[in-house]
Amino acid sequence: MIYIYYVHSHITYYVSKAVIKKLKQEENNVFFIIARNYKNVSLDVSKCLDVSEIHDEIGNIYLKDFYKTHKYINQVDLLLSSKFQNKEFTLFLPNLRNHLIQILATNKNCKEIHMIEEGVNAYSKSLMNFKEKSGFLTLAKTVINNIYFVGKNRFFYIKMFDARKIKKSKKPVFYGVSSKSFNGLPYDKVKVNLEPEGNFDYNISGSTILILEAVVEHGNANKDYFFKAIEDIVKEMDDEIHYIKFHPVQSKENREEILKRVKGKNINLKVIPDEIAFEQIILNNKNLKVLGFTTSLLFYAKLFGCYVISYEDLLLKDPLFKNFRSENDFDLKELLSMEIN
Repeated sequence: MIYIYYVHSHITYYVSKAVIKKLKQEENNVFFIIARNYKNVSLDVSKCLDVSEIHDEIGNIYLKDFYKTHKYINQVDLLLSSKFQNKEFTLFLPNLRNHLIQILATNKNCKEIHMIEEGVNAYSKSLMNFKEKSGFLTLAKTVINNIYFVGKNRFFYIKMFDARKIKKSKKPVFYGVSSKSFNGLPYDKVKVNLEPEGNFDYNISGSTILILEAVVEHGNANKDYFFKAIEDIVKEMDDEIHYIKFHPVQSKENREEILKRVKGKNINLKVIPDEIAFEQIILNNKNLKVLGFTTSLLFYAKLFGCYVISYEDLLLKDPLFKNFRSENDFDLKELLSMEIN
């Protein structure tokens, strides 16, 4: 049996590393499936299968075009058999909503699936149950899930953490970084500890960091509101901000516009490179002050001892962002105020 981790962000990678250590899995038996063009110098490329291109293609297929997903089933199966020599495997996943993940999880050689924390989704109240938003949506997904030609029960439309339809001999285990994650789901939960990398060399202890999220790029906020909110933060903090950390998918155009507006207030501002994991910054540095809106990195910063300020209220003036937060209903203020264990 080999162990395969689906990784598409720094947090999924470092949670994966924590699970590997917790379960004492042999390094030779551990592999990674990479999506969203994730890169990390610690990853051994020979042990990775990059599915970023397929991820992007299949991610643009919606419910009404479900039949288009059929062609990817054989394509993904061939990739798995070629890379892993048809060996049986256990799969560790950040969610079950992703179409590509559903195909991976229902592959004939996948004998177990388990879940790993990937951000504040693990604390979102609406995701801690299996109910759909409407009866019509439930009916539509049920019909499609049972149509034979979709792939002989290979492809499912299900909620983020609903593992009931992907039947395996062993019940899934959910791995999180705090005892508060995945509360409400009917599965066994195990806490794991994120750990600093020994060779990490980026010392910015005592600094103030503005960390941004890609709400504009993901269509969850209007650009003008986003830029204005950043200006308001800088106006309040002014010379105190030392570093800025962009989201990896933040567009070049938006980065330039943000820097133009921010550097006009603070000429000493430095950009933290994309390839430097923020998770490792907060694990390896002390006395950090972290500013942002609703990114899960604010929660992880608080979890590991940073002083954190959320300016979510500034973005809630934007109707588009307000609607986004009504659907992604994690309570960030509660997360930032509660005692974590």
